[in-house]
Order: sequence, then structure tokens, then C-alpha cells
Amino acid sequence: QLKPLREALKRAESALERVEQRRAALEAKLADPALYDPSNKEQLKRLLADKAAVEQEREAAEMNWLTHAETLERAERDAAA
Repeated sequence: QLKPLREALKRAESALERVEQRRAALEAKLADPALYDPSNKEQLKRLLADKAAVEQEREAAEMNWLTHAETLERAERDAAA
């Protein structure tokens, strides 16, 4: 009964980790001072748009993880009662 909930939580954790890795990679690119040269304006705009999208994905992944964590915690409490 708890196994599917644990598996769902594990998948949610993996998804969140993947989004965090993409976010970190984008932040590393955005930290490059050369990116802010006027000749790189289009690349900067693209990276900022990508970062905004990743932030939205991150928020959704966090909410998904939290939902699964709370569901599992509730089920574990109910099973122990």
C-alpha cells in the first residue's frame, strides 16, 4: 500500500533534482560577464527566458514533491494507527 506512494515520491524527487541541475547550469551561464556584452544580447535574452521557464518548472516540481511527501506521511500515519 505504501510502496506506490514511496515510488511516486522518489520520481518527484528525481524530477526536482533534474530541474535544479538545469537551473544551476543556467545560472552558471548567466554568471559569465561576457554574456552581458551588447553583442550577446540575443543569447542573454534567450537564457533569461529559459531561466524564467525553469523557475516555473522548479516551482511546479516542488509543489508536486510536497504533495507526494504529505500524502506518504499521511498514509504512514494511518497505517501506524
